[in-house]
Amino acid sequence: MKKLLLIFTQLLITTCLAQDSSELKQVLSHYTPSLISANEEARERYILDLTALLQKLSVKRNAQGHPMDESDSRNWQSIANEIIKYPYPPNSKSQKLSQMLVGKWQGSRHAHEYRSDGTVYLIDDLPPVVWDKWKIQGNTLQGNTLGDMKIILINREFLITSWKDCVFVSNRIDK
Repeated sequence: MKKLLLIFTQLLITTCLAQDSSELKQVLSHYTPSLISANEEARERYILDLTALLQKLSVKRNAQGHPMDESDSRNWQSIANEIIKYPYPPNSKSQKLSQMLVGKWQGSRHAHEYRSDGTVYLIDDLPPVVWDKWKIQGNTLQGNTLGDMKIILINREFLITSWKDCVFVSNRIDK
């Protein structure tokens, strides 16, 4: 029974990957779920590699000046689905993640400033306006407007979060 389940799982993965880009297959081939789950450095590198693929698709879309075609859209969702699987662990240190979050971030639509007092400012407009209150609980970024978003990664360059089946990538703008 176990062998049949393993064969079925491999067939399912192969079928799903057949629809994905060769670049995604290449990234997936360098990592195993057990490595990603057991090693924080490998998890972070994996997330960054996948994020680079999302950014390539975004640049391609912007260069063409129109929405993604069906193939690119499928690839985008496949990459997003893979990223969503690997948030920070639920028992992450909230204080450490909070300190890393404080600063200015440019998302795909808006720029935000997360302040240490738990306030989020929308900084697209001058003067900046209060947009929300925030706090981090484990691996979850919580806010009234934000809702509860899983934190995938916060580092010196990126803030990557997910909500349902969507991935949000913001770039730090106050280095």
